[in-house]
Amino acid sequence: MNEDTHGEEELTDTPKAPPAAAAKNPGSPVEAGIDGPERGHGNEDAEEEFALPEGFTPSDYSDRFAEVASHLKLGSREAGTLMAFWAEVAKDVEDSRVDAWNDARRHWAHATMRDREMGGKNLSSTVGYAATAVNTFGTEGLKEVFRATGLGNHPEVVRFMAKVGRAMAEDPLLTGQPGGHGGPKSAAELIYGRK
Repeated sequence: MNEDTHGEEELTDTPKAPPAAAAKNPGSPVEAGIDGPERGHGNEDAEEEFALPEGFTPSDYSDRFAEVASHLKLGSREAGTLMAFWAEVAKDVEDSRVDAWNDARRHWAHATMRDREMGGKNLSSTVGYAATAVNTFGTEGLKEVFRATGLGNHPEVVRFMAKVGRAMAEDPLLTGQPGGHGGPKSAAELIYGRK
């Protein structure tokens, strides 16, 4: 090194010694002084299609992946290996999401059962009132949402439905049908009153 360069490397025509990693791996791209063989070199199958991992179907992502693999000049073997790895990661992410959602559903059910107001000895009446509200006012679509998502077990949803059901039990609905308290009175009822 030259003292005038203040820590900068001196430019010379003499090649630098390869790093220690290259010395341990003779024939490595670093030892050869290049970034490595041209990608796809020796990959005569670079244009061949790669197989999707089991359980995966073609999608926009697989088309985009094929474009990227082609751009990177990956052979079908390398692209298939990379795709298999990606599929494994995607499956693990999806499994984690499903597990987290199922844990939340179980937590909601347990929280409802442990709730001081709704759970314990009050659970069966709470469920009964909630079912009355859902069966009276809920559509099949709402019931399907509750079944599919587990939201029917969420403590606040159960609390709301139970309050509606309890209010219905305390104050019967006037249906406008004859024979109820709000129906037309017969001649005898007009003269003698209701019994």
